[in-house]
Amino acid sequence: MIQRTYVIQVFVLAVSLTFKDLEQRDKWVAAWLPMVDQVRANEPGTLSYELCIGDTEPLKALVYERYVDRAAYEDVHRTSEAMAAFKEVTSKIKMQVQGQSYVETNHGFM
Repeated sequence: MIQRTYVIQVFVLAVSLTFKDLEQRDKWVAAWLPMVDQVRANEPGTLSYELCIGDTEPLKALVYERYVDRAAYEDVHRTSEAMAAFKEVTSKIKMQVQGQSYVETNHGFM
């Protein structure tokens, strides 16, 4: 039997993006890639940090972020210098953004 270890109260942020065109999407992705490296190297409270592109709608994307707790997101990730720089660059990109935060229930597995 496989034994799984769970982190209680994992904080999740799911952000849906809809880009004006592929050029805007590609600019956003170019800004995203350095963030991935920064998060991996400097944010141990981040469990997952993933970008998904729509398989049938390439102008749609989903950013899926998982943190050990809300503080890892609010106090570390959201306030980092890298995030401020990322927001400055991406604020010029033509897109619609919708986000929602969640708390995992541990009624499944990842």
